[in-house]
Amino acid sequence: LLEEKNSGQVRKFCSTNDLFSYALQPENLHTIHKIYVHDMSEVEWSSPQDSKMLDASKAWYVAEHDLQGAMGPTIASFKTEMAAQHFQSEHGGYLLTYAEINLELMTKLLLNSSGSSNSVDCLSSVPISNTGEASICSASIMKATRCRLDMIMVFSHS
Repeated sequence: LLEEKNSGQVRKFCSTNDLFSYALQPENLHTIHKIYVHDMSEVEWSSPQDSKMLDASKAWYVAEHDLQGAMGPTIASFKTEMAAQHFQSEHGGYLLTYAEINLELMTKLLLNSSGSSNSVDCLSSVPISNTGEASICSASIMKATRCRLDMIMVFSHS
């Protein structure tokens, strides 16, 4: 979930790639209070449950592995380095910490996945309930039935 400052609007993201692409934009950096991601060692890859979330700044990540997320290639998130290493040994890719995820990396991942039919083109906000929630997904490929929520982002209140 992503709760915006002032408006309190809640947003959900379909992939960690969409989350970080949005969160790392300069105009969004100052409004973020906390980011949460799934611990993928505790949930099913195809349908992660929101009960197994963790602070994104404390998570370990695996990029460029062989599994597809709901929106195509995605960064997998884990609570422990050991869990991330285990996933990496089975699915390839490379380990990252939160501090290593930046716009340069996200651009690289986008360009590396451009051959995929599920590659990310752009982001849009689409209302999904009458409570102000919205889903942030790649507009050109959004399929509501496949949209998986890889993370929750909370904006600070002031």
